[in-house]
Amino acid sequence: MSKNSSSGSRSSGNRSGGGNRSGGGNRSGGGNVQSILSQIGVGTPNIRIRTVGTEHTGVYLGITDGSAIINENGVPRYIKLSKITAVEVGV
Repeated sequence: MSKNSSSGSRSSGNRSGGGNRSGGGNRSGGGNVQSILSQIGVGTPNIRIRTVGTEHTGVYLGITDGSAIINENGVPRYIKLSKITAVEVGV
């Protein structure tokens, strides 16, 4: 019986949590927006998600079923990724 083994090394880096990150121009069906949102930790406060005509600011709760979830003043808001035009962090 043969075993597969890897002798490569893995490196890990630190992510800094400061500064503003924003993503816009959602022309690829949510790909850019989802990439930005995947870098934000669940429970991160002061997240603003914009769509055409609206914006929601609150605590980021994650992504489920193609929607970003944000807690805005105690009310969970489900925002379709395909409708998001910008994401702002630290507002």
